[in-house]
Amino acid sequence: VQAVENAKLTMDDIEWIGIGTPGIANSATGIVERANNLGFINTPLVKYVKEFIGRNDTPVYIENDANAAAYGEYVAGAAKGAKNAVCITLGTGVGAGIVIDGKIYAGSNFAGAEIGHTVIEVGGAPCTCGRKGCFEAYSSATGLIRMTKESMAENPDSIMNKMAEERGKVTARTSFDCMRAGDKYAKAVVDGRPNFHISLVVDVSPNCDCHPENDVPILPN
Repeated sequence: VQAVENAKLTMDDIEWIGIGTPGIANSATGIVERANNLGFINTPLVKYVKEFIGRNDTPVYIENDANAAAYGEYVAGAAKGAKNAVCITLGTGVGAGIVIDGKIYAGSNFAGAEIGHTVIEVGGAPCTCGRKGCFEAYSSATGLIRMTKESMAENPDSIMNKMAEERGKVTARTSFDCMRAGDKYAKAVVDGRPNFHISLVVDVSPNCDCHPENDVPILPN
C-alpha cells in the first residue's frame, strides 16, 4: 500500500498483486503451507492480503521467492535465452528455483526445489525445519552466525568476541570482518563455508555458471 502511495497511484490502478514468499507456497490455494523462518504454517496469505488492502476483487498470486527469482533470471537475467535453469538463493535460508522448458518446476507438493532441506550430514546441526544436518543449517546466513558463535565460545581470545561486544550482536559479517582483521579463528569459519556451497552447486548440476558477486549461482542449460 505504501509503494502504491509513493508512486502516486491508488489501489484502483492495481490490476493484480504478486508475492514471492519463503517456504512452501501453494499457488493453487493461496496458502503458505510452511515457512520455517517466518513461523508460517498453513497461513492463508492471499486471503490476508486481500483483507489488508480491502479489495477482494483484486487478483493476488503467491509463489515461492526462489522460484520467482529463478523465473525473473530466466526471463530477463543471467539465464535469459536458456531452455532450463536453476537459481540458488542464499540468505536467511537456502532455497532454489528450477525452470524446465520455460516453466517453473514446483513438484507435486509445491516443494520441488526445497534443496536447503537436503540432509548433507546425518545427525548434524539442527535446522529450523526440525531435521538435522540440512544444507540450510550450514550454508545460510543463519548457519554462518551459528558457526561463528560456536567458534567464539571455543576461542575466547578471538577478535570476533571483541567485535560482537562492540557491535552488540553477531551477524553474518562478523567472521568475514574479523578474518580481514587477521583473526585465524574467523578465517577458519569462513574457509569452511565455501565447501558447503561447492557441494550444493555440484549436487544440483554438473554444469554451472556461478555469479559470486551476488552470491546467487545461476545454472543455465
